[in-house]
Amino acid sequence: MKPNTSRRLLLTLVAGFCTAMPALAQSSFPDRPIRLTVPYAAGGGTDLVMRAIAPGMAEILGQPVVVENKPGGGTINATTIVARAAPDGYSLLAVGAPIYLNTALVIKTPYDVQRDLMPLTLLVKNPGLLLVSNDLPVKSVKELIALSKSTQGGFSYGSAGNGSIGHLGGELLKVQLGLKMLHIPYKGSAPVLADLMGH
Repeated sequence: MKPNTSRRLLLTLVAGFCTAMPALAQSSFPDRPIRLTVPYAAGGGTDLVMRAIAPGMAEILGQPVVVENKPGGGTINATTIVARAAPDGYSLLAVGAPIYLNTALVIKTPYDVQRDLMPLTLLVKNPGLLLVSNDLPVKSVKELIALSKSTQGGFSYGSAGNGSIGHLGGELLKVQLGLKMLHIPYKGSAPVLADLMGH
């Protein structure tokens, strides 16, 4: 199927975008700064990766690449901004699984992923991690499960937001192990880790 050139750009891997730079250099693109929107709070994994590669992108493109954090709404807020931007390649979005999970979970969004966004490429693959505070008296998942089952009301767990991989992983763990767990959505992984380390 021929790509719809009116669709916006969805950034999942900047490396693939950078490999196309020689071809783009023959046109007038870019002639102004590029906005790279991150739908999570500053300091999280996606934000750190984008800030690490933005200088290299800027050097190749010959224009500044400005990273902007727009957390909240399970990535819908940031995605809406990029989906509504002019389809000229100056608005990029760094996003992970929620872009697809929101649709799979039948979450109503003000954009259509297939119509309004154009995927570029994959940037990172990262494992899911189950982390607990050092103050919790457990040294294994087995001990964590036992403690959770013996604690009235169970435990709460945080994730980078509703529909995130952490959220779905937590719900899967809860169902498969018969645990009582309350999900607390954050606006990114950095705030979750800050709260976790503060307890």
